[in-house]
Amino acid sequence: MKELELLPPRSKVYKILSLCFCYPDQNFFRYAKGDLLKDLESSLRKLPYEKELKKSYDLFESALVQQLARFSLEELQVEHTGLFIYSHGGLSCSPYEAIYREENKRLMGESTMVVKQSYRSFKLRVSRQFADLPDHIAAELEFMHFLSLNEGKFATKGENQNRDLFRYL
Repeated sequence: MKELELLPPRSKVYKILSLCFCYPDQNFFRYAKGDLLKDLESSLRKLPYEKELKKSYDLFESALVQQLARFSLEELQVEHTGLFIYSHGGLSCSPYEAIYREENKRLMGESTMVVKQSYRSFKLRVSRQFADLPDHIAAELEFMHFLSLNEGKFATKGENQNRDLFRYL
């Protein structure tokens, strides 16, 4: 498969993963119970390393189906809040890159500014509707979705000056 043919399915995978890290709303809940798994499997099937990806997909599918059967939207929102915002028993999974990159685990540190500059280099900014920090994993996955979706355009226009960005992410 040609490299440019990989861009749409790779972009779709990034988009789906981005949605999975956002605070769940009614639209996401409906999509998760409907076409999310079909869309993800279809996109993964078109990418290299299909067998390795299939193993991860199977685990994800099992967990998602189990959790969606168990939780209402409101309960899923509580779980999301407990996992990413407030810690249960002192354990949390911070969705911000700065927590893992900054020596003092400071939010909005230098690494966050680098992320913001990366977005700006493509004339992007975090939407006002996304009420979170620019280095939130959902925003960064959405950015990867954008890059994958547009990589073919960038390559054909000779816009390769931002290629170093891929090494950072």
